[in-house]
Amino acid sequence: MSEQPMPTAASVGQLRMLAADVACEWPQTGPAQFIQAALDALLAGVDSPSLRILAGLGRNEHNEARELFDSSLDEVGLLPLTPENLAAARWTMARRWADRIVEGSLDPVCGANLIWQQVACELDQPTGLQTFVRVAQELVDDAGETLPPRQEQLDAIVTAARQLLDRPDPYSGGTGTKTRACHHRDMTPTLPRTVRAVDTDQLLALQQEAAGRGFSRRLPVDWLREHLAAQATHYLFPTLVHRLRHRPEVSPQCRCQLLLTVSTGEQIRGLLDILPDTFGKIPETLDAASKKDIVSRMEHTVTQREWAKQMAADAGTEEMPRN
Repeated sequence: MSEQPMPTAASVGQLRMLAADVACEWPQTGPAQFIQAALDALLAGVDSPSLRILAGLGRNEHNEARELFDSSLDEVGLLPLTPENLAAARWTMARRWADRIVEGSLDPVCGANLIWQQVACELDQPTGLQTFVRVAQELVDDAGETLPPRQEQLDAIVTAARQLLDRPDPYSGGTGTKTRACHHRDMTPTLPRTVRAVDTDQLLALQQEAAGRGFSRRLPVDWLREHLAAQATHYLFPTLVHRLRHRPEVSPQCRCQLLLTVSTGEQIRGLLDILPDTFGKIPETLDAASKKDIVSRMEHTVTQREWAKQMAADAGTEEMPRN
């Protein structure tokens, strides 16, 4: 089924969410995201001079994208950003993704992840989105790999999407209540929008703390001691806020993607849960360009589990007797 043009409200919501990411210097924002948002807005009937120019930029004109995006926000009346209109934008996008899940144009697992990471994590885990959060979390293993969904999990996502669409939009003027949606009172997101660097000893200490507290996402300390490069720098990139209602003493946690350098000089990725206060104590040492580069590298590296399997396979090949 081909995807229909984005509704006007959803395109405006997407622009606002992207503007918030830019304000927080989110490493995953860049020219490609600005241009796509402009294209979606124009197709949805949102128009302005700067949007038209932005949507038509070529690859060699990407350096103009940020300034045109800022101008577009002003021209279509989306400034200033406020906690209220940003929360409304996230709810609008959640309903947009739910609608696409129900109609079959968006994979249920992909949609659940979008609602989990882009909406629920940013709005203090609203009750109405908990099924998406639960199933999305069930489908990620300790190494950060996506597990194949069971049919009952897919059915749960689709049912939750229908239920979300059946409820009043809390920002549409209906009778629905704003379920903890105004979490960003000062426009500071719960999720730290940055990348932090640590050395091997610091990383081992963080992993040891996670093991001692029984956090669900961590790598084996003994394995890391054996395989990490001793003098390397490793990186933590928070991707979502993980809340444990059954363990309030260690909730919330920042779930971080890791970019690790191993003894062979290769880089691999993994996951680590860390307390926000602990993450906040790691010094900010990287500039914006370095953060974007690190996030890009994370997207193209193998997981710790994949690397360990390959190393074991290579070792087995070397030990095979020759005829």
